Amino acid sequence: MAEQLRNYRKLQLLKFSDLGIENPFNLIFLNQYSKVGNSTGANKALHSVLRSIGAKDISFHGLRHTHVSYLIYKGVSIYYISSRLGHSNYSTTIQVYSHMLKEMGKRRPSKPLRL
Repeated sequence: MAEQLRNYRKLQLLKFSDLGIENPFNLIFLNQYSKVGNSTGANKALHSVLRSIGAKDISFHGLRHTHVSYLIYKGVSIYYISSRLGHSNYSTTIQVYSHMLKEMGKRRPSKPLRL
């Protein structure tokens, strides 16, 4: 999927250049007015890209949860994850992902990755 997103990005840069659209922050989901759209527009664009490459459909919110699940599975510190998510405190992260943390606690002990 990363390769398809890179290809999409290359095409986007060509299109933006042709249309004179500026993208100073190198955003992928940018509208024709050089603005970041709302979540509905971003999800529509994501769904379109995923459909075009034959990938499973997922929302940005779903990607966020998948990313956190991966970090938890890899043993990354809940404090780091909480900060990365922008939660005001780590208890929010623990509450939302408590089911994952409990599941990981049942697995064999391993050396956690701390960031």
